[in-house]
Amino acid sequence: MLETIHEYAREKLGKSGEVRKLQCRHAANFASLAECAVVGFVGPEQANWFETMRSEHENLRTALAFTLESGESELGLRIVGALRDFWSYDGHVVEGQGWIQRPL
Repeated sequence: MLETIHEYAREKLGKSGEVRKLQCRHAANFASLAECAVVGFVGPEQANWFETMRSEHENLRTALAFTLESGESELGLRIVGALRDFWSYDGHVVEGQGWIQRPL
């Protein structure tokens, strides 16, 4: 059922002509989240921040993919820079290296 609703919403959004605008806002939102996490990774809420980033990992990947496809390299580099510690400490070093090398 959720997939059906998702497809319907995607179709409506596509017809509206605002897909890129929404994707850019999504990426900017997740860049901000990743930048907030940088501080959280070293504070008393460290475990909560790592859990948040784990739960949002797919959204972060989606945001990074958008930045590569759309030429929003500054936004992509903000995300990549902020996720360095997450990738390192959470066992995603190879993935992180891949994301770093793509925009370069």
